[in-house]
Amino acid sequence: MACEKLRAALPGKVSLADEASYNSSVNSYYFRSARQRPSCVVSPTSTEDLSTAIKVLTGHPEVQFAVRSGGHQPHPEVSNTDHGITINLGGLNTITKSIDNDDVYRVGVGAGWINVYEVLDRVKRTALGSRESTVGVGGFITGGGLSYFAPERGFACDYVVNMEVVLASGEIIEVNDKSHPDLFWALKGGRSNFGIVTRIDITTFQLESFWGGATMYPWDAEDAALEAFIRLKMSGDYEPLAQVELSFLYSVQMGGFLVSANHWYLRPVENPQAFRHFAEIEPQMANTMRIDSTINFARELTKYQPQNKCATFVTTTFFINASIMKKINKIWEASAKELSSVQDITSVITYQQCPPPPKDSENAMGFAPQSSPHEDLLIFIVSVYWERQEDSDFVRDKIVGLMADIEGTTKQEGVFHPFKYINYAAPWQQSLKSYGEESYRKLNEVSRTYDPHGVFQSQAIGFKL
Repeated sequence: MACEKLRAALPGKVSLADEASYNSSVNSYYFRSARQRPSCVVSPTSTEDLSTAIKVLTGHPEVQFAVRSGGHQPHPEVSNTDHGITINLGGLNTITKSIDNDDVYRVGVGAGWINVYEVLDRVKRTALGSRESTVGVGGFITGGGLSYFAPERGFACDYVVNMEVVLASGEIIEVNDKSHPDLFWALKGGRSNFGIVTRIDITTFQLESFWGGATMYPWDAEDAALEAFIRLKMSGDYEPLAQVELSFLYSVQMGGFLVSANHWYLRPVENPQAFRHFAEIEPQMANTMRIDSTINFARELTKYQPQNKCATFVTTTFFINASIMKKINKIWEASAKELSSVQDITSVITYQQCPPPPKDSENAMGFAPQSSPHEDLLIFIVSVYWERQEDSDFVRDKIVGLMADIEGTTKQEGVFHPFKYINYAAPWQQSLKSYGEESYRKLNEVSRTYDPHGVFQSQAIGFKL
């Protein structure tokens, strides 16, 4: 019934199972684990279309709906569903320069970061966007956003100046630090719990190129890579231009355990001193370090990501010390071996620093302006990829156990931190509560103000309050 009403209200923009546009939408999700089959797919091409769709859906409170921006979310029942209707925002993908400010670009949430970088690259600019080119703009920014420039500039959401939002009533509003500032705060980390963001106005900046790339090492380099990372992070002299993603991989297809360091120095400086300890590690199986553009670094990172697989992500955060990373590696190594029987399994753990808190305006993620998470905290992600859907329950159960063991160890060491970066989290991890009691209270307050009937808590699926 709801799909029929939507088709009547939005002719040509609602597709049913086995129609070409429906299959195209389902198959365009990056991970197979998210390729679910909703009752129908709504594909608005304007904010007004989305407003119409929301008005129809709120007339059917028994019907759940999912909202999809770029389709990079690996978890089922987040940006797609088998039990309701999916709204595909891919048609809201325009990218234009603001007429009022040359630094600001107005970006539709259905655009991918590759599209944004293509536009900015032509004018030698860049932005705080995803390090992978296929990620969508909407979910990335409303989840906070970890970019190349995080050590220097903070979360991507901190560089947003305005958002266009469709509320549960269907009303379309502009949200910024002067108009609905409480909602603006909540949307910077709170995801789609208050309305659906349709356009995000982001601050860009002039930067044509910087130093970066990837270095791959054999497993024998594990201790040296850990030592290089610890020396960078615990030197006592914070380096805001140095961004490192230190990963440890287990892949049957790649021959077992490996070490990988993706690192970027945020200026066009060759072989910066900040990375000298990584450069000294030998042997190196691969090395792509060079001066290049944001768009090419994003293409490179995407090139080496597992594609067309089932996947799951889980995350935690902890205070760095000299011993905790080695203990976590040992726990993960044992888990990876337990998963080795799963067809085409790839298990990866990655360490990276938390961004600094915003200077000029707050976000919802709970870090006080005077705090120093960029100096003290590491954001950690486990990402696992596999071939067969029938292995999914087994893999996810193992990863739940792995995270319990890791967090048990960080608590025992006295370095546990509750923050869960939502773009890396599994739904069961309750990321929004991890922002702290005060932030969580304010998020619920904002939800009640802008969505008094709880549409985005009861009908919309995903990461809920």
